[in-house]
Amino acid sequence: VLIIKHPNFKEFEIYNLGKGTETPHSVLDLIHSIENNLNKKANINFTNPMAGDVPATQADITKAKNNLGYSPNYTLEDGIKKTVPIYWRTLEKYVTVLLSTKDNSELLSNQLDVLFSQSEKPQRIIVLDQSDKETFEKNAELIKNKVDDSIVIEHLSVSCDGDNINGIWEKGYSQLQNHLDNPPIRTFEEPSNIFVNFVHSGLNWESNQIENLVEKVSCGGFEFVSENDSTIVRLDVLLANNSVSQTTSHSDYLSELFSQIQKVENI
Repeated sequence: VLIIKHPNFKEFEIYNLGKGTETPHSVLDLIHSIENNLNKKANINFTNPMAGDVPATQADITKAKNNLGYSPNYTLEDGIKKTVPIYWRTLEKYVTVLLSTKDNSELLSNQLDVLFSQSEKPQRIIVLDQSDKETFEKNAELIKNKVDDSIVIEHLSVSCDGDNINGIWEKGYSQLQNHLDNPPIRTFEEPSNIFVNFVHSGLNWESNQIENLVEKVSCGGFEFVSENDSTIVRLDVLLANNSVSQTTSHSDYLSELFSQIQKVENI
């Protein structure tokens, strides 16, 4: 803008900076390179050109080479390959734990202690409590006394239809969906940034268990990561693939759920 307002062609030079290849890259070349590095297939929608679209562009970098010694070091593929890991690592990740408990305050206390002691703590814990009224109130007091300003704990009363435990986890999904519909924080505006962990038994975890899972996500951009009997699943993938047949044990339910997710294309 300043140049247009105050043109003085003796004080500046115009240079084209680009790769300068003989054959320019297309938008499809860029998309395919990103696909290759993400191990994902893009949903491509072809439309008519917009008014003013240029059919092809090509940077002539001869002047930059001669005057500045400009020499591009990276191909398009090299640049995307370096960019993708940076994107995955810096992408904000919000870990929510769905914790199922029933009539065992001591176990709940131990589970929370393990989660609170993690080197990378979950930002939210949703306790799905099937306990009777007396134990539920005891658990509520227990949760109230375990204060950590970095973790939000929600305590929900849930019930299941007979021996079918599916409804317990579905209550957790419903709560997460409510947060997506009415985001309590900015993170919930984008479900692909949220990762869900499941807890239903004693936790024999190292102090860096969650950190290791998040690190795997950061390095590979995975929607589903499992390590040492612990798993995190990206929320948008979980909400789209949780139609599990009726089960009577948490282990069977989660096993079927994870098996179903692993069969999804691009996972």
